[in-house]
Amino acid sequence: MQRSDLLRLDTIFGAPKLHQTKLTHRSSVAPEIYLKLLNLLVLIGTETTLNYTTPEPIFRARNRLGKAPKSGDLRPVPRIEKGSSSNSCWPGFLMKKVTCVLIPLLLLGLSPSLWASVDPLQLMISGRADQAVQQLLARVQVDPKDGNAYNLLSRVFFAEEDGDRAAEAGEKAVALNGGSSEFHDWLGRAYGLKADHSGTRAAYSLAKKVRAEFERAVALDKSNIQAAKDLVEYYLDAPGFLGGGKDKAAQVADQLVAIDLPVAHWIRARVAQKNKDFGAAENEYKAEIAASKQKAEAWLDLATFYQQQKQTDKMDDAVQHALRENVAGTSTLFDAANLYYRAGVNLPHALELLHRYLDSNMAEDAPGFQAHYLLGEIDQKQSDVKAAANEFRAALAEASQYTDARDALNKLTASQVASRQ
Repeated sequence: MQRSDLLRLDTIFGAPKLHQTKLTHRSSVAPEIYLKLLNLLVLIGTETTLNYTTPEPIFRARNRLGKAPKSGDLRPVPRIEKGSSSNSCWPGFLMKKVTCVLIPLLLLGLSPSLWASVDPLQLMISGRADQAVQQLLARVQVDPKDGNAYNLLSRVFFAEEDGDRAAEAGEKAVALNGGSSEFHDWLGRAYGLKADHSGTRAAYSLAKKVRAEFERAVALDKSNIQAAKDLVEYYLDAPGFLGGGKDKAAQVADQLVAIDLPVAHWIRARVAQKNKDFGAAENEYKAEIAASKQKAEAWLDLATFYQQQKQTDKMDDAVQHALRENVAGTSTLFDAANLYYRAGVNLPHALELLHRYLDSNMAEDAPGFQAHYLLGEIDQKQSDVKAAANEFRAALAEASQYTDARDALNKLTASQVASRQ
């Protein structure tokens, strides 16, 4: 399963859906206390760099599993608005002075390596997304020119399905470092996510931005394979009048033959699928496996193809091959469970794989809160409503703004209430 599956451009264009950290510090004050004070100041301060939604027990939805965006009748979530003092009992002007003075004073006691030793991306992956956001907001408030922090913010918001804030933070990152291929690629993804939750006209406008960012990312760094994959997905899903085209995707494959042969085969397989030449597609996926020397990711690409063709026995065989490879630090266990869930088979085994994943070194494209959400979806599919609700709550405890879990818990609660009436 490719990371670019997260873009879900098919939902924009109407196509079928395929798809503890050790701290060191020179001060006598514990680093965790510093971070908590910084986070508190950021949350109560009046001059926030980005509007951030405060935790609240109702949630909305995300589409990691290939589901179409949906809307519901939800209570508004309170926000910390720029320039507002309504979130604090302190007068706004006083809080502004306090935050402007205390944050730099606190930072004087921090060694330069502290920010690096507390990796916000690892916080998010391991299930502390809210803490990651608070830390990054503290960083950009102290240094508004920290492009890396804005990029990481965009990635956390992306994982939480917040397209608006992902795009906002991504734009700031690119404005600060327009020469970063990685920053442009992530901004393109953020625009794609935002488009998924927009009306048709806005989605088409955003789609053009998606393509521009992906093309810029590839132009800046030909070896950025993830950007190339994202661009190919765009070309294959977008209609011609928005710059899509199977011929363009094929050209990218030709350019990658000398750089990354397995990916070139993957692209050609995807093009063959679009052309409904399923025999050629299967052969290209197998060529990808051979060229990659049996990498788990390549086996999962073939398994995904079989799942789409409803060949569940072949899918299961490919998944088992993937699970025999080195899966440490990857999303293989998560993706395998996801395939079983989508195919509606081996659900007990899928649950086992997800629990193993949560006990492992997880990957950015499947952070812990998404694994809890998928556990809840599988539990619900097996009619274990109580276990499902517990998993959705576990996801929200890790990422309070994770919209899929919010929607799922709301829907589950509503159905339970209706059943009692």
